[in-house]
Amino acid sequence: MVRQDDFSQHGFQLINTKYIAEVNSECYYLEHVKSGAKLFKIANDDENKTFSIAFRTLPDSDNGIAHIMEHGVLNGSINFPVKSPFDILSQGSLNTFLNAMTSRDLTQYPVASLNEKDFFNLMHVYLDAVFNPLLLDDPRILRQEGWHYELVAKNEKLRYNGVVYNEMKGAFSNPYRLLHYYNLKSLFPDNSIGKESGGLPESIVTLTQAEFVNFHRQYYHPSNAFIFLYGNGSLEKELKFIDEKYLNRYRKQFTPPSLKLQRGFEKMREEQHFYPIPENEPTEQKTFLCLNFVVGESADYALSFALNVLCEVVFNQESSTIKKVIREANDKQTISAFVSDFQQNVLTIIVQNSDTAEAESCKQLILNTLEKEIRKGIDTEELRAVLNRMEFSIREGNDAQKGITYFSQIKSGWLYADNPFVGLEYEAYLDFVKSKIETDYFEKLIEDYILRNNHASFIVMTPKAGLEVENQKLEEERLESYKNSLSDEEIEQLITETKALLAFQNEENSPENIAKIPMLSLEDINPTATFHTCKVKKLGKNKLLHYEDFTNGIIYSYLFFNLQVIPQKLIPYAALLSNITGLLNTEKYSYGELQRELNNHSGGFSTYTSSFLSDKDVNALSTYFVVSSKFLSKNCKQMSRLLTEILLKSLLDDEKRLKEVLLNHFSEVNNLILKGYSIARTRVHSYFSPEGAFDEIASGIHYYNFINDFMHNLDKKLPIIIKNLKNVIETLFTKENLFIAVTCDKNDFSTYKTAISEFFSSLPDRKQALQMWNFEFTNKNEGIQTSSKVQYVVAGYNYRKLGYEWNGKMHVLNQILSTDWLKNQIRVQGGAYGGFSSISPNGSLLFSSFRDPNLSKTLNIFKKTADFVRNFDADKQQMTRFIIGTIAYLDTPQTIEQKGLAAFYYHLLERTLENLQNDREAVLNVTPDDIRQFAPMLDEIIEQNYFCVYGNERIIETEKEIFKNIFYLKK
Repeated sequence: MVRQDDFSQHGFQLINTKYIAEVNSECYYLEHVKSGAKLFKIANDDENKTFSIAFRTLPDSDNGIAHIMEHGVLNGSINFPVKSPFDILSQGSLNTFLNAMTSRDLTQYPVASLNEKDFFNLMHVYLDAVFNPLLLDDPRILRQEGWHYELVAKNEKLRYNGVVYNEMKGAFSNPYRLLHYYNLKSLFPDNSIGKESGGLPESIVTLTQAEFVNFHRQYYHPSNAFIFLYGNGSLEKELKFIDEKYLNRYRKQFTPPSLKLQRGFEKMREEQHFYPIPENEPTEQKTFLCLNFVVGESADYALSFALNVLCEVVFNQESSTIKKVIREANDKQTISAFVSDFQQNVLTIIVQNSDTAEAESCKQLILNTLEKEIRKGIDTEELRAVLNRMEFSIREGNDAQKGITYFSQIKSGWLYADNPFVGLEYEAYLDFVKSKIETDYFEKLIEDYILRNNHASFIVMTPKAGLEVENQKLEEERLESYKNSLSDEEIEQLITETKALLAFQNEENSPENIAKIPMLSLEDINPTATFHTCKVKKLGKNKLLHYEDFTNGIIYSYLFFNLQVIPQKLIPYAALLSNITGLLNTEKYSYGELQRELNNHSGGFSTYTSSFLSDKDVNALSTYFVVSSKFLSKNCKQMSRLLTEILLKSLLDDEKRLKEVLLNHFSEVNNLILKGYSIARTRVHSYFSPEGAFDEIASGIHYYNFINDFMHNLDKKLPIIIKNLKNVIETLFTKENLFIAVTCDKNDFSTYKTAISEFFSSLPDRKQALQMWNFEFTNKNEGIQTSSKVQYVVAGYNYRKLGYEWNGKMHVLNQILSTDWLKNQIRVQGGAYGGFSSISPNGSLLFSSFRDPNLSKTLNIFKKTADFVRNFDADKQQMTRFIIGTIAYLDTPQTIEQKGLAAFYYHLLERTLENLQNDREAVLNVTPDDIRQFAPMLDEIIEQNYFCVYGNERIIETEKEIFKNIFYLKK
């Protein structure tokens, strides 16, 4: 227990202290007397210490000032005057978490570390960044991180560039982000929740340096600071440091700004907007319909939790009445709902795959159905089942970054009710909601917050083919008009500023300034690798892997069925099966009853395909159909029976239900085309890797086309779908084709083994031969055209195919490429949101860019990578930073569930403690010359010239000569 004297001698006074049983922690709420800063500490024995400082930030426009400020303060400060302390920390700190986040009314700067010295170093740099940033006197930071005019020569086109500008162009390429913007703007016209804190690209380019500086002065003061600490660190030492180094230099200036609550409306607001799809793409059944309601305040945790339960039961459960009604009206429509916890909660009901002409009738159908629902009464058994699953998740606390999670939980109570304790005390709101199940409480929520609530909006967002091309042309015309309005002297000034910014970005930090960034030494590093091992046991003749750890009575169960018993042509059907398992009627249960049983007896159930290459053979592919579930040990027997029911007794011949599930999955798969990086990465990987080829068939564009193809004539193709799914099930789910893995403590293992034996005995005894899969590998070099505003560029190859072997020093090579070379060239200078590499022991080596305004320019940077490595040099201090940063990546904290999975995959990959220890020693002893030795390997990788680009249709068309094939990716 900390004494009051320990607080006061460091300038703090205790507001309140309380032991919170739910998180097994003593919690302290303090105020720094002189500066007015508030501080909350969750003290416990967790070694993963967390620090965060947050400021309430209330933008009054869509220019992204809060978001750009978040980037800007991390680009140098008075005590650490380097261009990006954040990047230097990411290169050479043992941080387990290092980031910054901007929300609608809050900007947060969290860090975490297992090492005390490192923790204080991180805290020091972040506090100096927020209170003493260089951006106040250096406009180049706004130009780099926010936006600037870019003109490299008088006869070149003028364009906008900037990290946040391009980040948000990428963000708003996703229609869901655009829809979210319209939803909140309609509900909150008078406060910051209705403003786009991340920034609309067209508004970002209006932000001035003067506004930028004033925003910092207005909000970044200790009087407006919320400081959060978590873990086993000494609170006395932490308070002493924060007070002496920073807070005692400030006097309280003002009461923290508060967000004015938005007044309700006299009637629901209705708006129509458009979003872009590629030119010549059909627009039918691609309209989004959104009903939005302001529903109480998020500091009322019981209400917020109840609203989340309501959304799950009434809108998101597959068997809900409203899902059935929406499907009957249009079998391709899907409906879901969620709650957003701003100061005033927002409940959003979203219908996808609709048409504008159906908007009004769909809205009335939803409201009328809800009227009937409250008259009939919500099924109390459904409420109990959903509440059970949600309670399981809350109590499990399955998160290695608990400090980050807990700040998220306390935020609403702290910011909006000056009570940081209440968000941790979940027993109170669990008990409250449980007590309301047998009452009409949930029906009244529907009536009061949806049916009789005028603080609401109805948004219709309609696709418009070629809209992005139109927007690009308008932007180009504006830029051309602006350029034409400039004098020759002003044009020369723009060219000079562009070159000056580039020179600034290319300029190396001085060794003296870099030395000011605090860092650890190699002596601070644990020289021993962490290795998780599992015990190999037997269930009959089958392998049963057991990772033993204390799990508080939770069983983490995995059934691995070898997919290589099925013919190659059935791989997409196996992938389809993994996406629909558990959603069908079975011999014993309707799909609604089955979902209720899973909610009552488990904390989660899922099936998926998994693939990986051997570290020793580039052609040795392993693929599995994985059945994952987690449940309390007392539910082992029932879960075993449910597994039998789901895997062996699902009614594929129930065509009506199967069709409903397939139509819903069709909607989910159509969202795949929005995941630009994932698509490009999987696609290029498929050009040269068996793992990539499998993943492309199971989850890439190949799978997307497979689903789209049979959906165009589903009734006709349904018999062949059923036939092939049955074939997969009969071939896959057999005794001989299974091994089992489980994470649980020693006492629960025998209970699990007895229960899973019942499932195992239900499997047929058919022995299946492994099939030969023959993937064709070719350099396709594709350009995938979409309505995206930015590009995702991925290139690479398998170095093992070129005769090179894995070396643990490649971990450091990857750290250098990702945090130095590619980040500086692609993000800092190129304006992309990210540039990085990935190098795997199985041979895969990839270069990637994320939300990138460029295309050929980025590919050319990739091509220069070998030269960078060939000429690489670093002094002892720089090399130590890269080594420490690499160790931080290798030592990422894991939950018990994650440790168990790591143990299982180490076993499957035949990785040993000796392998990991050798890698660690290679990392700790790497030299600049060792890094330079990788240049020939990178030369050969680059010579293969394998790449794929997902991006803007016009940009890819303009640069089509570099591709072997370009094509549209359309819904």
